[in-house]
This record gives sequence, C-alpha cells and structure tokens, in this order.
Amino acid sequence: MRKLLSQDLTGLENESGVATNRLTKIWETVSDRRRLDQLYELQLTDIDDIIEVMLLVGKEEYKPIEELAHGQKCMVVLMVALAEGDFPLVVDQPEDALHAPGIEEGIVSTMRSRRGIRQCIFATRNANIIVSADAEQILALKADAHKGVLASCGCLDRFKQKELVIYHVEGGPDAFKRRQRIYYLAP
Repeated sequence: MRKLLSQDLTGLENESGVATNRLTKIWETVSDRRRLDQLYELQLTDIDDIIEVMLLVGKEEYKPIEELAHGQKCMVVLMVALAEGDFPLVVDQPEDALHAPGIEEGIVSTMRSRRGIRQCIFATRNANIIVSADAEQILALKADAHKGVLASCGCLDRFKQKELVIYHVEGGPDAFKRRQRIYYLAP
C-alpha cells in the first residue's frame, strides 16, 4: 500500500509481479474515482487462511479429511506429525487405528525418509513399524500388574532381539512359520 501511495510502482512491480503499466492503470482508476478510502479498507480486511487436508485414496483420487474413515484420519495426522519438525516424536500403538497397507506405504516410508533428521519412539506390536522401518533400537519390556522392567534392548541384528520380536510381535516362531507357509513364502 505504501509503495502504491508513494507511486513507487517499480518497487511494487518487483514485490507483486504485476507489470508497472497495470499498476499505473490501477492507481489512475483509484485516484480518478476517489476510491482511496476503499483501498484503505481493503488493507484492514481480514482474510482467513484455509487449509484443506486431503489423502490420496486411489491412484488419482484425493478425499478431504472430513470424508475419511477414522483410521484414514489417524493416518493423515500421523503422517503430518512424522513429516513436520525435528524434535523427538512419541507414538503409542498407532496400529490400533491404521489400515495395515497404510502403515507400510505411509508411515514406514516417511520414517525411513526422515532417518537421521528425527527420532521416533513407537510403543507398538506392529512388525512393519519395527522391521520394515528398520528400527535402530528395540526395547522389550516385561510387566505385571505392579511394574514393568526392561527385558532386553538392541537392534534386530542381535539374535535375542529377533527372538523377542518374533515372539511378541509375530505370535511366536510357530505362528510366524505357519504364516510363511500359508503365504507361500517358505518351504
């Protein structure tokens, strides 16, 4: 506004990207019609920011967050939380509300792309979050009605950690082998 009133049209052109000849025409229209008061009023008008959050639900189909199922809404919120900031993020059992493929496609891929930028701490029993996201540190806890204690910690390279993950996350070696057979992933 200041640049328009002082007729610094070159400076205004640099800031706005509107050509000087168009700015000159605007100024002439405002001053000829004595609409300076209206120009001042525009300066006082509050314009609300509108943020529209959408999720890709098909190959090329986006849905606004208001139209999403509960699990999809949780997915959007978690993806935004993972993508924004560099402070540690603590998440408690996100798999309770999330669609399984979304965990791999959205959450795990975001975690892997942000590795080294952000520390993520998940309390989870989801193999995708632990294994596919390549967890650097896995803490296995033992608990009863009165207290919890650390049973083991380390990465999946340690045999004991693999055993604990297979037991607590996959349901044990027999359940894991059964799924492998059913899915035709192993002999």
